[in-house]
Amino acid sequence: EAQMLSKSVIFGKLLSFFENELPDLAETLFGQRSNLRSLHSCFSPGEPAVNRYRVGGGIARHTDKQSVTINVLLSDPDAFAGGGTTFWPEQKLSQDGGADEEASVGVSS
Repeated sequence: EAQMLSKSVIFGKLLSFFENELPDLAETLFGQRSNLRSLHSCFSPGEPAVNRYRVGGGIARHTDKQSVTINVLLSDPDAFAGGGTTFWPEQKLSQDGGADEEASVGVSS
């Protein structure tokens, strides 16, 4: 049920955003600039998921093996300090699916 709802809401809005605001990226990722809703979409196993992080918590380095990952902040940005998400270029991933520390590019609030 969560996957059906997510496909309906998230993919509808996300794919429209790609078509209207990022058509070049849409073509790079999906091979076309429009009619993206006609494409087959799928989730990684166990997704979509809501992850709650506590002080000192987090998620281990991993690869999603998907073209697009969506992170949605559900808390007020002033409700916590620190945190962030780090992405590594594909060519920098090690063979075990992790990433080299020097290759990291951080994105945080």
